Amino acid sequence: MSPQFATPCAAQAAPVARPSSIATAAGQMLRSAISRMARRLRGRQATLSLHELDDATLRDLGISRSELDSIELEASGRIEITRRRLLCAPVSWVEQGPRR
Repeated sequence: MSPQFATPCAAQAAPVARPSSIATAAGQMLRSAISRMARRLRGRQATLSLHELDDATLRDLGISRSELDSIELEASGRIEITRRRLLCAPVSWVEQGPRR
């Protein structure tokens, strides 16, 4: 008797990536990397602009100098944006003033 060799069926065969799908994936990765770099650059530019302001102006904007790095990280998308909550506060909160 001759030995029987099992042949894999089509469902078991590993999918072969088409060149067009590889190019599409590479293009998406490149666009994503460029987008991340642009966000980081915008965040860095914002921080540098804020560093040029004096403490009184920063205080008028509601920002302390110690928050500048956090602002850069938020602007670049590397951490969750926490300041947005203040911008979305109901008008009644603003009218009432700070809670005691």
